[in-house]
Amino acid sequence: MKFFKIILGLLLVSTLIFYIGNIKMFKATNYFIEQLDSSYRSYGLGGIDHTEKTLNFNSPMLVTPVGRLIIIKIDKPVNENRYKLIKSTLEIRYALNKKNINNIYINKGGTVCIDCRR
Repeated sequence: MKFFKIILGLLLVSTLIFYIGNIKMFKATNYFIEQLDSSYRSYGLGGIDHTEKTLNFNSPMLVTPVGRLIIIKIDKPVNENRYKLIKSTLEIRYALNKKNINNIYINKGGTVCIDCRR
């Protein structure tokens, strides 16, 4: 029982550290989602001009709106598990925002997408 509590505690602490480390990514995704809800109908293909660069735990990340999708890409080689962790964190972050977000998924190119299509 004590071992289970230790493992659960370590998992909770690591999740919290990852979440705190992604605050800049959340600020960027929040901004783009809010803009799609108020100012923009779509970023179109020119959304690349709006790319936000963040540095999370020494991993440079690019947050780019394209159309009504928001694409999160780690700008260095990483394994698939890192993207799965980002996807899970975003799903938790936006679980209650069903009005603006349809889906969060890992696309064929390996990046995480937030689907804001209506």
